[in-house]
Amino acid sequence: MIASWSKVDDKEFSRDADQWAIGYTHNLSKRTQTYIAYAKIKNKNGASYTVGNNAEAGTGDKAFNIGMKHSF
Repeated sequence: MIASWSKVDDKEFSRDADQWAIGYTHNLSKRTQTYIAYAKIKNKNGASYTVGNNAEAGTGDKAFNIGMKHSF
């Protein structure tokens, strides 16, 4: 299980944001792992932060990731 929480505290314009995420990893073998994660951001006072690499500021308030990692 993976969890995170982060906060932006903009002192100049008070455009703050809180983001949380939760995820899970599962080992398929010694070198291969799958993962799943969900993140949500809450912007305050007109802030337009996004989750992940969303190109449109203010519209990417949620993200869902699923994937596989293999170490060589």
